[in-house]
Amino acid sequence: MIIGLDIDDVIFKTSERIEQTLGDLKNDNLESIKIDVMRGDASNPMVKEFLVKYLPMAIVNAEVMDGAVDVIKRLREKGNKIILITARGNVNFPGTEELNEMVLAREGILYDEIIYNSIS
Repeated sequence: MIIGLDIDDVIFKTSERIEQTLGDLKNDNLESIKIDVMRGDASNPMVKEFLVKYLPMAIVNAEVMDGAVDVIKRLREKGNKIILITARGNVNFPGTEELNEMVLAREGILYDEIIYNSIS
């Protein structure tokens, strides 16, 4: 079986990390676009600027969801192909592909393929 998993908020607590960053910055302009930031709506220039600047830090510092590593490992052991899917990617957020792969390796998350720049 082929199983597709989103990276953000399925494997990593990305939204939690981004929300913490927004709170730490205490910027009224960012507060007004918080919902768009949380949705990753890069069509808004302010959101895109925020994500280009802070998404790399969120990728590196976001915690892994409880049990995610073990579940993915067991799924692969049963012969499933794991494909990770993410809106992250060098098209909109330069350098994020390399960071993703570094963090996935650091956390011991095994996968067969990554689809980057997948925006709904």
